[in-house]
Amino acid sequence: MFKYRIYSLMLTAVALVVWCGCYNPLTIEIEGQGKVVLDPPGTKFDQEMIVQVTAYPDPGWYLHHWVFDTEIETTPVENVGVNESDCSRLSYSVAMKKAVHVLAVFKKEGTGNPQIVFDEIPLWGGRTHLKGHVWHVAPADYRVAVIIKTSNHFNKPTWKDKTVPINPDGTWSANITTGYGDEKATKIFAALVKADYEPPTLNNAPEIPQEVFDNAYATCQVARDPEGVTRMIHFSGHEWYVRKSEQPEGPPSGDDEYPDPGNLFSDSIQSAWIDAQGHLHMIIREEEDLWKCAEIVCASSLGYGTYSFTVRTNPMDLDFNAVAGFFLWSDDPEYCHREIDIEFARWGLPYGFNMQYAVQPWYVDNHRLQFDCDTHGLPFTYSFNWTPESVLFTTEYNGNIQHVWEFAEQDIPVPGDEQPRINLWLCDGYTTPPSDGQVVELVVESFDFSPLR
Repeated sequence: MFKYRIYSLMLTAVALVVWCGCYNPLTIEIEGQGKVVLDPPGTKFDQEMIVQVTAYPDPGWYLHHWVFDTEIETTPVENVGVNESDCSRLSYSVAMKKAVHVLAVFKKEGTGNPQIVFDEIPLWGGRTHLKGHVWHVAPADYRVAVIIKTSNHFNKPTWKDKTVPINPDGTWSANITTGYGDEKATKIFAALVKADYEPPTLNNAPEIPQEVFDNAYATCQVARDPEGVTRMIHFSGHEWYVRKSEQPEGPPSGDDEYPDPGNLFSDSIQSAWIDAQGHLHMIIREEEDLWKCAEIVCASSLGYGTYSFTVRTNPMDLDFNAVAGFFLWSDDPEYCHREIDIEFARWGLPYGFNMQYAVQPWYVDNHRLQFDCDTHGLPFTYSFNWTPESVLFTTEYNGNIQHVWEFAEQDIPVPGDEQPRINLWLCDGYTTPPSDGQVVELVVESFDFSPLR
């Protein structure tokens, strides 16, 4: 996914541009709550250009229809994650042969991508009911399957009633403390499933069966302990924590490893989510007048092997004040936190290199390779193969290797408690927003790990 100009999402927002020369203006008007993204970004375009316009409804809203100028040329674009029942495609390609005005009409509720969220989560040790709501489904056709983890995994409310109904307004609730010790559950999971689906019986099951994920139209989960609640997501077969910070934290950090000035991280569903195709979306966005970043942390430490990230976002299009990282990190400072990095970054320079491979510390000779990468919007796979002898980095598309670099110095980190992470952050901290003042998006198709044999 490219980094785009994002238009204001008020009830009606119109971008005005002035035509000059052989360039034609493209104006966007929005009704309801959502955003429209242009690829390429801009407000006026060469008359030979084709511009893709894509609608992104806010949670609880859906795209009802587009209104284009009657005589312009438009072509529907196959949309990822859009139900066939949607009354309008989310993306169109527009020929800029003349001035174009586009109206995107969003309406409350509807048939967009199904979503499920928690509204009220019982505190660890508490016995109140779990509550939530769903969007973009007919409530009578769906139910919510709830699973908790104490010693292992159990259905809730009971083995007989393994799902709970959804009210006409989309809300739902579940009693998750029907067994001994349930109030101390460390994980709470909910899946939106068809009303006729019966989940498998879980009686001290070590894992949630893949069958549940295969039948889920959307999921949400949290980790819970006496200290609080941490949002989790299920991405590419792994569970990930969504980072949240109340105060600025690294990155970036100074030489003393304290924030310099650091970033704020949001665990909001608008900052990190999984779409209907299983792709991860991460956003840098303004929240309560502060720019907030996104990071997810794999719940597992995987050790030696090949870590692969397939990414739709083009490094060339990422805002030069933003950094997208695909890396290993341990809170233990030994071996420089066991940090191995693939990063999209220009470090605040409009025309600097846009990618780097690194084995920390990056400032030591031969620990980093910087280069330019332009994927032209194709999903490239970025990998590193970590062994006791070396770290081999590759960038490839469809089996064709574009870049390769091997780190084979003496200070290769050894496995410990490192975890795979993906983040999107501001290189100079939360006080330096994206260069154009607009949100920044990262889209990751998948993560894959192959252990060392």
